[in-house]
Amino acid sequence: MNAQNYGFIYNELLIDTSANTLVKRVRTDIEDELVRVTATQKLCKEIYFYKCIQRYNRIPYPFVMPRLYNMSPSPGSNPELCIQYFPNHEPITDRFPYFNKIKTREIVREILDHIRPLHRHSPYINLSNIEYKTAIKSEITDKLMSRYSSVEWTILYPEFERITYVNEVPVRPFVDYVNIIQNRIFDIIDNISSRGSQISFSYIHGDIHLGNILVPKTDRTIKFASSLAKYVFIDPRGYFASYDVFGDKRYDYAKLLFGISGYSKFDQMCIDDCDIKPLQASLYSSKQDATVTCLNINIPFIDDYCSIYNTLDTSEWKKHIPEFDELTILFSFTIWLGNNSTFASPHKKLTSLMISRYICERFLYTTATSSSSSS
Repeated sequence: MNAQNYGFIYNELLIDTSANTLVKRVRTDIEDELVRVTATQKLCKEIYFYKCIQRYNRIPYPFVMPRLYNMSPSPGSNPELCIQYFPNHEPITDRFPYFNKIKTREIVREILDHIRPLHRHSPYINLSNIEYKTAIKSEITDKLMSRYSSVEWTILYPEFERITYVNEVPVRPFVDYVNIIQNRIFDIIDNISSRGSQISFSYIHGDIHLGNILVPKTDRTIKFASSLAKYVFIDPRGYFASYDVFGDKRYDYAKLLFGISGYSKFDQMCIDDCDIKPLQASLYSSKQDATVTCLNINIPFIDDYCSIYNTLDTSEWKKHIPEFDELTILFSFTIWLGNNSTFASPHKKLTSLMISRYICERFLYTTATSSSSSS
């Protein structure tokens, strides 16, 4: 785990290779009470998700998660999650074929086929239009704005307000992206409701970025190994808005898209400084910008990965990966926008925020416009 990420700071993992078990628990040396409570709540939701899957016991192969082992902690002790450990597996992050479009599509198709049984064979709940919009407002608008407002950005970076360009592309205020995403999602839901289609929530994993998908170590070409599960899904999120275990299956698809569009690589990075410099006057996009000294933050790596959003509009992707529809893409933008809260490092936190604004600027308005013209 990355020491710049909160997951590493909040949790400790105890692995027993002789028994192939892994114990996850909240660190006992956390001084901030609010942080400790939040971390404990998240772990409790994860434990509850495992218990629901085990109790229901009707999700067929090829969906595979670690087995949950019963534990009886002493009264008043901190919660612990004890699950099956997979010594012969590793995260797919470094082996994913990011820059081979055909192989990327093939692996994405396989991953989606392996997560599908969770959505198809789990219990489900039906929601009204209003109930769904309430969940969206909670999961997206309220959460994103709360996370953004909780950070003293100008204390982290005194020049924050002047960083209005990313990779020399002008970006808009954070709230603009949040508002247009919510409005677009509401339009889509209204359209679904007007056709008489039922809106349902199933069980969802909630966090299937590439770091949470294990593949066999011995299988370097990511082909089936006879004795090992091909894909194992770990670290479930456990909730969506106010719903434990249940959520929109497209949120799972969106987490995968989020991962392959750059997050799963960024998650591994250590960011010890930010490349922030005054923007060249010739690159200013408006006369208004020219009245102040705008700053540009250079994040070159993300261009190599976020170009996947351009690929999604091709006929081959639409045919073979229909799950990456407009709602899934919009969800992935919201995940990017809220991602900065997962990092302890101020440099990584700022970089994550600016990546999200950059991706939204490049692809959000195109998505909304193309959808409006086709509907």
